Amino acid sequence: MCQDKSTLNKFINKPYEPMGQGKPGYDCVTLMLAVLKEYKGFVPDSNILDNYIDVWSGSNVSLIMEIAPKYCDTVWYGDYKSFDQNILQPCDIILFRMFGSPTHTGVYVGNNQILTTKDNSISALVDINETVYSRMICAVFRLKE
Repeated sequence: MCQDKSTLNKFINKPYEPMGQGKPGYDCVTLMLAVLKEYKGFVPDSNILDNYIDVWSGSNVSLIMEIAPKYCDTVWYGDYKSFDQNILQPCDIILFRMFGSPTHTGVYVGNNQILTTKDNSISALVDINETVYSRMICAVFRLKE
């Protein structure tokens, strides 16, 4: 599951790379997709990924908005003040609102930690309670079984 630290290590400390596939790095969306593929065997339709690559402009979370209705259940959506982290399960997709709209994502890996790209520089485990993250959570999605 997403809590296996030995497997998670291959996703940590990778450089930020727009549309990266892990060699050498990732952006927040491609990191999320790589983790979900590793732990859940999840691969979205190729036309969705092709569209992502064609229109990538730095606001890459639009891909999640395409993926979520087809492959995920919405676990929670709203203002961070009403968010209860007790609903989280490993491998949940967390969406963050930055600059007024959803523009960042990460994967919950358990123990209050999210795997994401941090400061557009490196992939890292971050604590969900860090102010910068806790105040920007706007949605949680879970892959359908």
